[in-house]
Amino acid sequence: MDYIRYDKPLAVEHLVFQVKPERLEEWLALDHELWTVGESQAWPGMVRKEVWLNSQVPGEVHCLIYWSDYQLWMGIDPDWLAANEKRFAERFGAADYRFVRGDHEAGNQCYKISEANPLRWGPGAAPAPGPIDTVSP
Repeated sequence: MDYIRYDKPLAVEHLVFQVKPERLEEWLALDHELWTVGESQAWPGMVRKEVWLNSQVPGEVHCLIYWSDYQLWMGIDPDWLAANEKRFAERFGAADYRFVRGDHEAGNQCYKISEANPLRWGPGAAPAPGPIDTVSP
């Protein structure tokens, strides 16, 4: 269906980084390898990850990570995180990127409750009325 309402909202981790624009593709590849794949294999509560670029600030990267449960996310071993960050910095070079902020750290904890894809409705078409699909993460 075109609209999904989650039975249990997904906890959203929103991280912002500043990367040297000329090294952005390298950063994205290493982020995928060490963080997206590594974290999802080590911590099964990770459901999805999106990476966004700020068109107004070259090299500003936003990572949105969706977790099936806030407690699973908060249960990640800090030693694992520190070791993975060290690996990332050693391989990429700590001088070529920096962590800007984690929105959840500033008290802005968000939860994803639904999603829709109007592109599936077709050009000029309105969504068909009917029941809403609900899913559990």
